[in-house]
Amino acid sequence: MTSCFREGHRATYEREVQRLYGLLRAAWERAVEEVLLESIVERYRPSVQTQHIAKIADIGEEDCRILDVAMTTCSRWLAGHDQAAAARAPIPESNVLKADIEALESWVASIRTRRRQ
Repeated sequence: MTSCFREGHRATYEREVQRLYGLLRAAWERAVEEVLLESIVERYRPSVQTQHIAKIADIGEEDCRILDVAMTTCSRWLAGHDQAAAARAPIPESNVLKADIEALESWVASIRTRRRQ
């Protein structure tokens, strides 16, 4: 993907970035379900595990802010989320995408570490 960017294959690079941000958004959604909400609520499961609700008492404002920023970023680059031409920012370089992926890893690790203590 980096070579596409360096070699000027903009259309190929943009499609790949959109695909990867789609996967990253899905990963954030899964992290909310499995890590943040401790699988208390799961997609397509008809029940909610209310007996485990105390496990999520530590969710803080910063957890929510990080999640909101990440989901907004991912949505900006999803195929099908068309933006007005004037509002369209340049496609992120690979180092920005890498930092966005690392933000998810860090967020998940932070929650897991806090809950093990």
